[in-house]
Formats: sequence, C-alpha cells, structure tokens
Amino acid sequence: NSNKLKVLLELGGWYHRSQLFSNMVHNKASKELFIDTTIQYLIKHRFHGLDLDWACFFPCFYLIKKYSGSRQGSR
Repeated sequence: NSNKLKVLLELGGWYHRSQLFSNMVHNKASKELFIDTTIQYLIKHRFHGLDLDWACFFPCFYLIKKYSGSRQGSR
C-alpha cells in the first residue's frame, strides 16, 4: 500500500488516572493479559501501532526507589 498514513490506538492521556496502569503492571498476570488483549485488538481492528500515554507520578517514583535500591545491593 502506498498510503503512508498510520493509525495508532492511544491509551491513557492527561486525564486518565495513572493508578490504573500502575496497578496493572504490578502483577505479572494482569500485565500479560493487558499485552495479549491489546495486541489482539490492534490486529483485529487493523491499527498500525499503540501510543501508551502513561503519566506516571507517585506509584512510579515509589517503584523506582524501591527497585533501584535492591539492584544496587545485588551488585
């Protein structure tokens, strides 16, 4: 196809609560379910890609602090 237009599905955004994404990625099973169902949806509806707009504030800073300390201790 010579058409260069790409259509992306966007999830999240400025007004979307980032806590929902934080809760989803905290658990391996829910993260895998999100990835699998998102890919299926993208293929079924012929999207070219995904724009995941996750404005991560408090939960991310907590996780970064928690896990960066554990990585430093394991070196």
